[in-house]
Amino acid sequence: MANFFPSGLVNDPKRGLFALCLGQVVLWTASATLSYDCPPYDIVENQLWGAEWVFATYKHPNVPGLLLEISRRLTGAIGWPAYLLSQLAVATTFVFVFVLGREPLGERGALAGALLLPFNYYFGWHTPEFNHDILLMPIWAGVVLSLWRAVETGKTIWWIALGAAAALSLYAKLAAAVLLVVAAIWILSDRKARGELKTFGPWIALAVFLTTITPLAAWLLRSEFGAIGYAVNRGHEHGKGPIAFLALQSAIAAPAFFIMRMLQRRPPAGDGETAVPVGIFHTRFARFLFAMTVGPLVLSTGLAVANHTGNRLMWGVPMLSLTGLLAVAIFSPRLEAVTLKRVLQAAAAILIVLPAVHAATIYFSPMLSKSLHRENWPHAQIAKLLRKAYTDDAGRPPTIVAGEIGNWLSGLVANSGSEMISVYTNADPKLSPWITPQRLAREGALVVWEEKGSGPPDRLAALAGTLERHTMSVPVPRAGRARPAIVIGYAVLRPQP
Repeated sequence: MANFFPSGLVNDPKRGLFALCLGQVVLWTASATLSYDCPPYDIVENQLWGAEWVFATYKHPNVPGLLLEISRRLTGAIGWPAYLLSQLAVATTFVFVFVLGREPLGERGALAGALLLPFNYYFGWHTPEFNHDILLMPIWAGVVLSLWRAVETGKTIWWIALGAAAALSLYAKLAAAVLLVVAAIWILSDRKARGELKTFGPWIALAVFLTTITPLAAWLLRSEFGAIGYAVNRGHEHGKGPIAFLALQSAIAAPAFFIMRMLQRRPPAGDGETAVPVGIFHTRFARFLFAMTVGPLVLSTGLAVANHTGNRLMWGVPMLSLTGLLAVAIFSPRLEAVTLKRVLQAAAAILIVLPAVHAATIYFSPMLSKSLHRENWPHAQIAKLLRKAYTDDAGRPPTIVAGEIGNWLSGLVANSGSEMISVYTNADPKLSPWITPQRLAREGALVVWEEKGSGPPDRLAALAGTLERHTMSVPVPRAGRARPAIVIGYAVLRPQP
C-alpha cells in the first residue's frame, strides 16, 4: 500500500482534491444508475414539483425541484441526471471545505479534511437521493467559508458573498436558519469578528441578505408559515428525541475523528519537532469549526425540545459538512506527507468499495430481503401500464394523476415518458394549487393508490366517487417466487365534454 498513490496526489493537494471529486461523482452516479429501477422518493416528488415551475410548495422552497426540471429538459431523462446533480453538490462541498481549510491548516490539512468526508454516512450511502438536504450541503459550507474569509481578510467581496450565501441557504431549506443564528452569535463573541462590525462589510452583507430573501419572506407570510408548521409536524411524527438525535449525529461524525486520532504522529523526543498539542480549543480556527458544527446541532435540538417535538435523523446532513476539517484541526493541524498518504489510501478504499456495495445491495435486494426498497419498484412498467389503462378508457393520454399524500405512486406515473403529468396531491387543491376544478373537469384524472385491501384513502375515494375501481398486479424485477407482486388500484375520471 505504500505506493498505492502517485506521489503527485500527496505533493500537490489540488490534484488530490480533483481525484476525490472525480471519484465521488463518477462512482456514486454509476452506482445508482446501474442498480436503481426507480428514482428514490425525494427525487420523484421534487421532480414533479419542478415540472410545475412553482416557487415553493407546502413543504419547502422549490429550488431542488427547479434544478431537477432543468436537468430533465437538458438531458431528456429522469434518473441519472438527478444522481449526477446530487454528486456534483457533494463534490462542490469538498471544494469549499478544501478552500476553507487551506490557509489555517495548509493544503495538506485542507485536503485531509475533505478526504475524511466520504467516511460520513451522509456523504456516501445517502447521496444518490437529491433533495433539500443534499443541496444545502455545499451552500452550508459556502456560508462558513465566506464568514471566515470575510472576517480574516476584511474584504468587501467576501462580505457580499456571505450575504448571498446566507440567503441562498434559506432558499435551499429553511432549516439553514440555525446556522445563520450560530454565525451571528460567533460574530458577536469573537473579538476579531466583533471588530469588523465597525466597518461597512457586515452591514453590506446584511443588506444583500435582506434584499435577496424578500420574495422568500413574502411567500412565508402568504402561506402563514405553513412550511414551518409542516416541519414541526414531521418532527412530531418521525423525529427522534434530543439524546438519540445528538448520539446518532455523533456516531455518524465519529469515523473522521477516529481515523485522525489513529493516524496522529507523536514525534519522538529530540527529533527537532514539537509535538502537536491535542485539544479542541488550541487554535482559533478549531474553535470556529467547533462552533459551526456543534452550534447548529445544539440549537436545532433545543428548538425541538422547546416545541415538544423531535428532529429527524437526516436533518443533520448539512450540519456535519465540517467534521473532517474539525478532526484535522484537533489532532493534526500540521499534517505530514506520510499521514496524508494514509488518509488518501483509506479514502480511496472507501470510495471504491462503498458504491459497489451500495449497488449490489439495491440490485439484489428483491432476491435476498423481505423488505422492498423504493428503488426496486418497477417504475417504467407501472407508469406504462397505468397510462395505457387511462388512455384506453378515456380515449386520450392522462394529463393529471391524483394520488395519496406523499406523491409516491402518483409521482411514478407522472415521472415517466416525454411529457410530465401534473400531480393532484391527495386530491387537495391546497396542496396542488395548479389543479383547479375547471382544469380537473376539462382534463379528467387518473386516480391511483396502492391497494392493501381497504381501497383508496378518503379524499381519493371522494374524487373517484362511484367510478369503477380496478386493480393491477405488477411484478418486482429480480424477485423470487415468494415475493408477491405490487398491487395497484386505479380509477379513471374521464374528461367532461
